[in-house]
Amino acid sequence: MFVEACEEARLITHPVVTNLRRLNGEIEAGVMAFVTLNSDGWIITAGHLLDPLACATERVGEGT
Repeated sequence: MFVEACEEARLITHPVVTNLRRLNGEIEAGVMAFVTLNSDGWIITAGHLLDPLACATERVGEGT
């Protein structure tokens, strides 16, 4: 039963690797995952995994 569950999860779980280079030269990297919920493209992941993306998006919006 566990093997079958792992096979099913493998089909809907996707890795994401992030890299962020700050203007001061610091580099951040991370690995996260998300699960596809349906054919419409809805996904679920842990909210804190998107914090670096939100920070980068805010900085771009500020023009810095």
